[in-house]
Amino acid sequence: MRELITPHGAVPLPAFFPDATYGTVRATGHEDVEAAGIFGVEMNSFHLYNRPGARLVKTLGGLHAFTGYNGAILTDSGGFQFFSQIRENPEYGEIRDNEIIFRPDRGSEKITFTPEKSIQAQFQFGSDIMMTLDLCTHPDDPEEVQRRSVELTVRWRQGAARSSISWSRAKRARGRCCSASCRAARAGSFAWNAAQG
Repeated sequence: MRELITPHGAVPLPAFFPDATYGTVRATGHEDVEAAGIFGVEMNSFHLYNRPGARLVKTLGGLHAFTGYNGAILTDSGGFQFFSQIRENPEYGEIRDNEIIFRPDRGSEKITFTPEKSIQAQFQFGSDIMMTLDLCTHPDDPEEVQRRSVELTVRWRQGAARSSISWSRAKRARGRCCSASCRAARAGSFAWNAAQG
């Protein structure tokens, strides 16, 4: 595979996607990124889901319209951010077999994040390349923790795949499948499926 075809252009492989956590690469603009020969950026689902939120981004036309970036956008699953904060302080929440419970203020406010919600948010973002929710681990974690991580990530990927199929079918049935991600899924060039195997 020499390139990855996305709704926002071909990405020659291997590719470097700089971090544009909240929609922009720090200390530079999209014009500089494009001038450097970069074909895509990575945006953070965890942060975008929390602020400004998937619905608002969708209402504003998706991440491409929201940020003004025209290249390929890869959104991560948010799994690492949940893992790192909960590992640092368990008061932030817990990772269960079917979901992640996150308490951003360590109190009563609660965010329930599932593999299905992660993918649905990325559809709302209009992402070109989507990542399924994964259970991250620390390199020093024992073998049983590493094994659980792999098993849950595989199971979560299956749930996310089912959700993406039913989500795009429902949108098409209502005549609302107009995002780049939905068009790519319909056309069979859904980069997320290719990336996940």
